[in-house]
Amino acid sequence: MKAKILIADSIAEVGVTILKDAGFVVDIETELTPEELKEKIRNYDVLVVRSRAKVTKDIIDSAQNLKLVARSGVGVDNIDVDYAAQKGVAVMNTPSGASNAVAELVVGLILSVLRNIAVADRMLRRNEWKKSALLGKELAGKTVGIIGFGRIGQLVATRLKGFECKFIAFDPLANEEKMRELGVEHAKELDDLYKVADVITLHVPLNEMTRNIIHKGALGKMKDGVIIINASRGGVVNEDDLYDAIVEGRVGGAGIDTWQNEPPQDNKLLKLDRVVGTQHLGASTQEAQRQESVDIAKQIVQALQT
Repeated sequence: MKAKILIADSIAEVGVTILKDAGFVVDIETELTPEELKEKIRNYDVLVVRSRAKVTKDIIDSAQNLKLVARSGVGVDNIDVDYAAQKGVAVMNTPSGASNAVAELVVGLILSVLRNIAVADRMLRRNEWKKSALLGKELAGKTVGIIGFGRIGQLVATRLKGFECKFIAFDPLANEEKMRELGVEHAKELDDLYKVADVITLHVPLNEMTRNIIHKGALGKMKDGVIIINASRGGVVNEDDLYDAIVEGRVGGAGIDTWQNEPPQDNKLLKLDRVVGTQHLGASTQEAQRQESVDIAKQIVQALQT
């Protein structure tokens, strides 16, 4: 009997084609509510999601034939991975497909904050020509602190090298050889990074060790005027503490792509000109969507055939 695959979030068509060409039955239902997904999943072998659909304990219990949950993307925080393991359901993702897209967005956020690009655009649309209010800072010569030096953290350093930045990174699992290769100083402690970084960008998963890693105490140890960039997971930054630090002038601004609550309803950070916000766009490029779709489809094919 052919394996049945339910795609519950939109993926690029090329991945769907790979799955169909491999002989699987593929159904696409990308607008299912949690209750509808609970009913629909009963007879499927594979569930494909991105970030919208939540694979909870109830969903897993309803899936009588489920063997695999496949996340087209990096994070698996919308999947109850522990419970899936208990039920013998494998979970896989695509950790590298969007790495370059995220790294490029980080560069864009840094430049937007330093040079007041978003504020200038809004003012110009209001017919305001106030150059003196938009005095920015240059990236050249600044020290960029990278918290989390995996694929994306390394790519951020690579992409920023042309700006003649200095780099310092903190990661308990640091690749010392890669750091030396990229000319990145290894911070033994987070405090070492806080003391010297002009820009701090986060590239860590959300777990109990990283939740609220940027909080009032950490912000108090940073250089005055530091720029905070978060394109990893919303919960790693305490948004209330960050807001206070920006209002008080201790933090120079922030670029935020991922939020504690998505979408961020009435978030006070978005009332600040010194904050550039985006809609969790890290992986939202044509190239990344295509690559993630291809990667997850090939993984599914290999898993089902072997």
